[in-house]
Parts: sequence; structure tokens; C-alpha cells
Amino acid sequence: MAISKEVIKMEKLNNFKVADNFNLREFQCPCCGTVKISPTLVAKLQEMRFAWGKPINISSGYRCKKHNEEVHGHPQSYHMQGLAVDVPCAKKKLVKMRQAAMAVGFHGIGVYMRRSFVHLDLGESHKTWVKDK
Repeated sequence: MAISKEVIKMEKLNNFKVADNFNLREFQCPCCGTVKISPTLVAKLQEMRFAWGKPINISSGYRCKKHNEEVHGHPQSYHMQGLAVDVPCAKKKLVKMRQAAMAVGFHGIGVYMRRSFVHLDLGESHKTWVKDK
């Protein structure tokens, strides 16, 4: 899929730090470049990054409705509200990452074993889950 001129333009506009270790463009929707992100989410990610001691990459941040449908996301996904991210992680570190996320107060923490990532959100319910065992 070719990157549109609009997405390239948004990449440039969104190219600034929102925390010591995070840039706004890391959170933008890959299909349209739009970004909406909770300052609390960014603060918790930064706190987790300090505790983790290593870079934390974001594989999915904000999603527009179209992109959420393309990835078969939940119709009311917290990604569409700027309240969630997915973070890739080595399989052997998934449990430690979950613990680090719990320690900084993420509400929803989903561990996806086979796909090697952790979903983190600030949704209303406090729950953890493990999938793809």
C-alpha cells in the first residue's frame, strides 16, 4: 500500500516530542495520519519506559474508524478514542511487560502470546487478559 501525500504531510506535522521518549507521530493512524492521544496515556507510557529501562515501541496507537475496521478492531475500540496502544515485545518478556504496565496503573492489559505484543488502555474497566496461548 502506497503512503498518501496526506499521510506524509501529517508525518511532518506530527514530528515532535510529547514526552522524553515518545514522538507524536508514533501514535498516529497509519492510514490517514490523524492522531488523537490521551496525555494520561502518554504519561503512563513514559513512566513505564523509565521503569522498563529500554525503548518501548508502539505498533498501534490511534486508529480512525476506517483503519479500525481494516484491522478488525472492536467497534468501540479504545484505540479510536486515543486511550490505547499496542506494544510489541519479545515473548520471554511479555509477563514482565504486563507487570510493568500494572505497576503504572494501566486499566486494560492484554497479552497476546503468539503475536508477541501487549495491549495497554485506559478504559473504564480494570482487567487483564491473555490470548493466543
